[in-house]
Amino acid sequence: MLILVDQGQYEAIPLTSNTAIYVGDGTVYNPSIRYLKTPSPLPTGCDTNFLASVQSYLPLLTNVSIILGVSTQATGLVYKNKFGLLVLSDEHGNTPVFLAPGKIATIVTNSPPGTQSSPFLSAFSGEKTGVSVKNLKIRR
Repeated sequence: MLILVDQGQYEAIPLTSNTAIYVGDGTVYNPSIRYLKTPSPLPTGCDTNFLASVQSYLPLLTNVSIILGVSTQATGLVYKNKFGLLVLSDEHGNTPVFLAPGKIATIVTNSPPGTQSSPFLSAFSGEKTGVSVKNLKIRR
């Protein structure tokens, strides 16, 4: 559960309901964040296969644009890639966006993931990588 507190009122949101958590422009990833360990052995099932395939498809520092459903898009480098959770950021952890892989509709990269000789070459041509989150408008 993600628990939010606003002026003394508590709101609990199941993690399965979250598409992305954007903590705001100008924030920096906190390296002391701890994650649950990947279950071993992995339980069998479609969700497990999907989460494992997303994790293996996106090595750290892959430059991506991820579409989450029909109205949200996040762009940046893969800063953390844990089983069941992706964090997009720039190479220094600025403006992190936490994504639930189960909500991903499309992953777009500008090179085949996993083919770079070093993940630190992902700045590609010296171009600065930023992070953005957009709510896309649906045209009818």
